[in-house]
Amino acid sequence: MEEKKEMSFEEKLERIDEILSIVENNTLPLEEAIKLHEEGMALIKEVKETLKAAEEKINSYKEEQSENIKVDN
Repeated sequence: MEEKKEMSFEEKLERIDEILSIVENNTLPLEEAIKLHEEGMALIKEVKETLKAAEEKINSYKEEQSENIKVDN
């Protein structure tokens, strides 16, 4: 069986755009539209989780830097 490789953040965004274009510009059978919708929603959830994790890392780094500045003064 073929192993699926994990999509990068950028690849996920590209796929979401692709799905939106397909859905907006085509008349799809209901089953196919539902599958694309589910795929898009799953990708959006993953992208949101990635962004949230990045935001938490940035906030943590900011707090560390702020504490270091206070200690240095």
